[in-house]
Amino acid sequence: MLGNHDDRRVFQSVFDDYFQDENGYVQYSLKTENGVFLFLDTTKEGADAHEGQLCSRRLKWLKDALINAGDEPIYIFMHHPPFNIGVHYVDKIKLVEVEDFAETLKHGQNIKHIFFGHVHRMTSVSWRGIQFTSLPSLNHQIPLVPNSVGNEFCDEPPAYGVVNIDDEQLTFHFNTFMQRNGLNQT
Repeated sequence: MLGNHDDRRVFQSVFDDYFQDENGYVQYSLKTENGVFLFLDTTKEGADAHEGQLCSRRLKWLKDALINAGDEPIYIFMHHPPFNIGVHYVDKIKLVEVEDFAETLKHGQNIKHIFFGHVHRMTSVSWRGIQFTSLPSLNHQIPLVPNSVGNEFCDEPPAYGVVNIDDEQLTFHFNTFMQRNGLNQT
């Protein structure tokens, strides 16, 4: 998935056989035994553009994918969140088309979870009745400082996630892998 520091044209020139939709956006649908996984391209074109974008063509693709999924469980992966997380300078660079995205999601009969990035924090949000989760960055973290004005970073450990899905539940494990020291239990 592309993020706000990625350039779609450069990515596609290197990974020329990677998934893309009919409009050339790096987004696709993957049907699995656990449901339909939708991967969205929220990258905004332009020099130093950090906010996310889902233009009308990408939203149309999403609407069609949601309708085609029917009542199958749907899991969506995207970079930019459509909501504020409470860190001022991060909230300014969220997804731009918030209401259009919310309206498009109404075409999904069985959206189970949406995973996002961008905020460099472990974050869980219930937005308009849908559960969203993000992981910490693999690079640097952004501290929870609500009135921050920008470029405040911290060295909290990076993490990766392991998602287990079955008919009963979705379990998301956050696994930090640096700065992990065992406890002396003597």
